[in-house]
Amino acid sequence: MKKVCILLLHSLLLASLSLAQSGPASDAPATREEVVKLFELMNVQQQTRSVIASMMQQQRVMMRDVLRKRHPEISEEQLQHADSLMDDYLRDFPVDQILADTIPVYQRHLTRSDVEAMSAFYASPTGKKLLNDMPAIMTESMQAMMPHLQESMDKMMDRIDRESQEEQKQVTKPPTEKK
Repeated sequence: MKKVCILLLHSLLLASLSLAQSGPASDAPATREEVVKLFELMNVQQQTRSVIASMMQQQRVMMRDVLRKRHPEISEEQLQHADSLMDDYLRDFPVDQILADTIPVYQRHLTRSDVEAMSAFYASPTGKKLLNDMPAIMTESMQAMMPHLQESMDKMMDRIDRESQEEQKQVTKPPTEKK
């Protein structure tokens, strides 16, 4: 009997410790203000702009390669025009609106405790280092992925060309006569 009581107490102690570590079961969702403060702490607006600029630079390289392969006659002036279109797109990219649109998503998935823990992490030296290094990490990751993305883009463009040619053949094929 004594052993059973000790086991029960031990089990209750372990259960209460695990509940205490996981936080209250009814932790309220994060408020809009809490998510906005987390975004500010994480410098999300600048991080987003930096990631988008890095992605656009990689896209520019890919786009130029694809255009040169598909249209060998393309001039440098035409490529520069395509670059300027991408620059316009980047300049007009609605980062503020996109971030505002994501706040409710964060609120649905994160509790106040989650936001507090994340805020504590990003305020720590390790969190600050991660935030500081994230643009370089994203840029280097995109560069590492670039050959695979380029290969995938080439395959997709080849498929589009083949299907377009097949479709064109079907449209220009003379109707067969019925006997």
